[in-house]
Amino acid sequence: MGRASSNAIQAVQQLQELLNDNAQITIELPPQGLGGVLAPKPTKLIVTPTPPPKPGPADRPGGAIADLKGFNDLKPDPLTARTPMQFVELMKDYRIWAGEPSYRELVRRSGKAFGASSLCEALNSPRLPPEKLVRAFIWACSNSESDVQVWVTAWRQLRMRHKRAQGEPIASVAELHTPDQRRKTG
Repeated sequence: MGRASSNAIQAVQQLQELLNDNAQITIELPPQGLGGVLAPKPTKLIVTPTPPPKPGPADRPGGAIADLKGFNDLKPDPLTARTPMQFVELMKDYRIWAGEPSYRELVRRSGKAFGASSLCEALNSPRLPPEKLVRAFIWACSNSESDVQVWVTAWRQLRMRHKRAQGEPIASVAELHTPDQRRKTG
């Protein structure tokens, strides 16, 4: 192989390193002339972009992978919680079920709807966390609207039950209207 070919190959290798395997480089050479005495010179350099690899389950940007049929009981069910403390424990279990993303990763996935310290405090408190945090946390864990709906329903159920247990009256819809609005609605 001649010096020109060696230099061309070296240049292509350097170019390939710069492209970080994001493209394929092809060199077209003319047929050898004069019995191979002269080193062939490249006539064409082709750079073809390499498509990015398809993301696998480990590369998914959030979102838990569903359990196999018959193993649905692995996913924590918030509707079974009877106390705020049980609800918080189920949130911790749900995070584990979703692959145990770090608090910072959950903050990122939620679009910074909460801070890592707020999440840490909520998951280590016996009190019912704010509904907004629950909604954002479940979305960040699973990327599932149906899961968010189940968790928010469970949160509402517990919040209302907890409010009644403390003797706080729950206003009826009629009590929320002003006297003028009550006359209009009958």
